[in-house]
Amino acid sequence: MKQKIVWFIFGILLGSMFLVYADSGFRNNSCKCSTNIEELHASGTLNYTIKGPYNLTPREVMLSLPLEGAKILNKKIQGAKHIATFPVKGAYYSIFQKSSNPLTDSFYVIWDKNGIKEIDKLKFKILEEKTETKASGKETFYYIKAQVSNVEALSTVYVITAEYTYTWSIGDAVWSKTVAKGTFWVDYGNKILSVNDLSYEYHPWGVIKCSFSSHTSGVGTVSAGVYADASYMFWDLLSPVAAHWDAHSRVFVDAWTNINGYGWGNKWIGGPWC
Repeated sequence: MKQKIVWFIFGILLGSMFLVYADSGFRNNSCKCSTNIEELHASGTLNYTIKGPYNLTPREVMLSLPLEGAKILNKKIQGAKHIATFPVKGAYYSIFQKSSNPLTDSFYVIWDKNGIKEIDKLKFKILEEKTETKASGKETFYYIKAQVSNVEALSTVYVITAEYTYTWSIGDAVWSKTVAKGTFWVDYGNKILSVNDLSYEYHPWGVIKCSFSSHTSGVGTVSAGVYADASYMFWDLLSPVAAHWDAHSRVFVDAWTNINGYGWGNKWIGGPWC
């Protein structure tokens, strides 16, 4: 029994020694860094894009296309995602999105019980663009503010693309990026109309991704979020232990176009498995 304990402790010490440096093959690839987990540190970045004007008066909005509208529009909206429909003076203004980029592939349809009255692409007028970096250098805020310029009845609608990035790195070498990213359709002062989850992660060769998942919440309320979670591992084949870390990124937008993001993560020494 004592002999097993001695060998176990020796294995942990030997593994720790291997984790304080990368083998030459790993250091010559894209990671280019030491594997000392004590040097592994995290930082966060928040980027966001805002499109649209202000609206102080909440109004009626339908998050599902009325059955009557689906029958009337039919082939005109095939392959497009319904964002919202607004009843306006006896007619309906419906917004649709064709791809993951709402600024280039969104359109509107004005219709009533008699059929389609107007259909065209949504256009945006850019009002402001700004980049801010905090003194710590860990967080960067970026936004572009614009408004729908060709449909007055829809001028209260914002499109906000926002992302929060949680990064683990050693020195200048990035070991992982976990990004919570989404496109938020907002009717100002009213509710979140839709959220498209665009989250993703990045890790260099040599780092093992153990898990990654993302989801959204809050559509139809006054605040919505995108959540991204990931875990990673680096294992030197000669070591009985491995370096592990995880990352959790969050980004939120509310009905008043306020944007917030944050993240956290942990690191530890564990077995050479996920």
